[in-house]
Amino acid sequence: MVWLWLLLLLPVLYAISYVHHRIRYSHGKLHQLVGKRVIISGASKGIGEKLAYCLAQHGAHVIIAARSQDKLNQVAEKCQALGSASALAVRCDAAQEDDCKQLIMSARKHFEAQTGDAAIDMLILNHCVGVWNAMDLDNPESNIELSRQLMDINYFGYLNILFHALRTLLNTPRSHVVAISSVCSFSPVPSKAHAYAATKAAITNYFHSLRGQLRHAKKTYPSVTICVLGAIKTDYFRTIMAEGDKTASKLAVSDEITAEMILIAALNRDEELFFPWYVWIKADYIHVNKMTRRLVSDMNNTVGPAIDKPNIYPFGTPYEQVYQELKAKNPQLYTQNGLLNMLDRNRKIKLAPQRWQESKDVYDVIITCEERCFDAVCEDLANRGESFNMPVHVINVEIKDSHEDATLGGRAILQLAQLLEQSENLDDDIETIIEKFYERNSSHALLHATTFY
Repeated sequence: MVWLWLLLLLPVLYAISYVHHRIRYSHGKLHQLVGKRVIISGASKGIGEKLAYCLAQHGAHVIIAARSQDKLNQVAEKCQALGSASALAVRCDAAQEDDCKQLIMSARKHFEAQTGDAAIDMLILNHCVGVWNAMDLDNPESNIELSRQLMDINYFGYLNILFHALRTLLNTPRSHVVAISSVCSFSPVPSKAHAYAATKAAITNYFHSLRGQLRHAKKTYPSVTICVLGAIKTDYFRTIMAEGDKTASKLAVSDEITAEMILIAALNRDEELFFPWYVWIKADYIHVNKMTRRLVSDMNNTVGPAIDKPNIYPFGTPYEQVYQELKAKNPQLYTQNGLLNMLDRNRKIKLAPQRWQESKDVYDVIITCEERCFDAVCEDLANRGESFNMPVHVINVEIKDSHEDATLGGRAILQLAQLLEQSENLDDDIETIIEKFYERNSSHALLHATTFY
């Protein structure tokens, strides 16, 4: 009986998830793809092919790569018919490093000829070989070669392309790396796809590490988006279904919708895309950690005399009150640790701390100073829906919470505000403004996302 109820609830849950994704991943953002220079591996069929078509429809320059030149040529012709700014098919076996090097060289040469700049705006690593079979336990040695072949193509193939493109991506403002992974990376099918699941687990963990290293090195670009996908209606998926495995048939989503979600996630600079909805449920342990970090406390903590004795004030407590109370408690301590200086600065700017979630005003631009606040604002805006269909640019200028860094960061934000104020068409000028700002203030890590009220 329980299983019957679950089956009846599946369509409802799917519909709710679909609506949520449509709100969070607004199609209005795809207009940002116009003129983007994009490389897609594994683009001769499946999700890669649909990614190429979606990019073409929105006016991007598209480089498509795969092992089949004939199929690539057909995809390139259709991309041009759909309105791509340009399209070039490059045969590439990702397991061969020389092919990957040639792919990036050809892409840079093509982009420079088309746009006057050899920059790469987005690299989508999508190619893979899927083998849906059980491990041979009677002849264990036979599994070695299969595992090595899949790792060479699916994992090292990603790295071969990435490493040859990375120098260009690091020097391209607002560049993106998108790594296509699978739900098998953390929830493998027990009797099937053992080697395939291992390659996807390697991809997921490697690109998480890459993102961390870029942050540690204070590199704002490229952003790294890992797309953890479930059952998608590709030719490979249909082959599995034809072989009699019907487990995921009712949960599968079209590859066209998936391609759109991937591109919007990249434009959002999302760290992960879990799609369809049940992938998010399987990965709930990841989201629990992320949501815990993003929760905005109802209380405002300030440094106390000891780590276990913070001074706690409710949000809305005036800075003047906090300043006077701490000054009366221990003026020497709170002067030495800089807290009184910060409170003195804050009380001259506004009355009290404010909670973003309680703000009902509509803005053209929102500037945050910490990545977790940036994430919280973007998530809150997505959860509000898009009643007004009005775009808002959320920009994060990373600033350490110290008196000296806040002073320097405040000056940098003032420069950004002046650049924004000079614009007559913010939606068209925003990328140029951000690039100009970053040239002057490269010490501040920068994030930008466009969402909607």
